[in-house]
Amino acid sequence: MAAVKKYLIRKYLLPDYREQIQAAWNKPWVVFCEPSLGKTEHVIGYLGQYTHRVAITNHRIVDITDGEVLFSLKDYRDHGRRRFS
Repeated sequence: MAAVKKYLIRKYLLPDYREQIQAAWNKPWVVFCEPSLGKTEHVIGYLGQYTHRVAITNHRIVDITDGEVLFSLKDYRDHGRRRFS
């Protein structure tokens, strides 16, 4: 949240998002974690798959306009052809 706030300040956007930021800071966050049934190495390996993955990598982003992001994808239903969405 601190990094988001710094970014918004740098881009002069903080007043536009002040209400959302305050709501996020005021929300009580609770982390629930059960003991692992596997070895530590398995847990780290499993979590590592998710912590280093991104939804859309930068090289797939084609264009960013006001309110829209255009990105490329492979349509495996159409023999892996490259499409844009």
